[in-house]
Amino acid sequence: VRRKRFEIGITYSYNNTWILNNDTRKSFDENSLIQTTPAFSGSYGIVANYDILSHSSVSAEFYINSKYIQKHDEFIEGTFNSKTTEFNYSKLTLLYQFNINQSPYKITPSKYTFKAGVYGASLKNHKHYYNRIIFPETDKYTATDYGIKLAIGQEKKFHNIIAGYGINADSVVNTKNRAYKKIIEIIKKYKQPALVEEYIEGRDLRD
Repeated sequence: VRRKRFEIGITYSYNNTWILNNDTRKSFDENSLIQTTPAFSGSYGIVANYDILSHSSVSAEFYINSKYIQKHDEFIEGTFNSKTTEFNYSKLTLLYQFNINQSPYKITPSKYTFKAGVYGASLKNHKHYYNRIIFPETDKYTATDYGIKLAIGQEKKFHNIIAGYGINADSVVNTKNRAYKKIIEIIKKYKQPALVEEYIEGRDLRD
C-alpha cells in the first residue's frame, strides 16, 4: 500500500487565453470584418496536492492573480483597428486528477494528467484598449465567476520542480458591450472624446 503524500508549493502558468465573447463569435463568420488574434498572459499563486492512490490525487489551486486577455482586429470604414480586453481575477480551483505514469526507466519522470473540478473567481479589475489606448470603462461584468474546469496535459518532474503543458477550459465571462461599441462610433464620427455618465432615474433638476 502506497503511503499518502501531501505537497504544497507555488505555481505559475503562461497561457494562450481565449474568451468566447460576442466579438469572438462574430470572427467565426467567414464574411466578418473581425478576427481573433492570439493573446498570452500569466497567472501565479499557490497549489496543494494530496495523493489518494498511485494514479489519482486531489488538488487545490489558489491564484492570487489570474489574467485573461482577448485581442481582436477589426476593419471599420477602411481602417484597421485593434481591441484588447484584459481581466484580472483572484481564483480558487478544486480538482480531481487522474494520472497515467510513463515508463519508470526514463531519466526524467513524467506522466499524462486528466483533471476535472470546479472553480470560483472574483473579478479584481478589467481594462479595455482601443488601438493601444486605454478606453473608458463602459461594459458591465459580473463581479464573480464560477463553473467547471477541465484539463489534459503532461507533467515532468525535475527534482522538486514540476513543469507541464496542456489544454484547459473553463466557463466564459458575461458582458454587455453595447455601450462600448456605441462610443467607438461616436469617436469616429465626431473626432473627439466621448463623455460617459451613469443614468440615474428621476426628475432632471437644474439651477
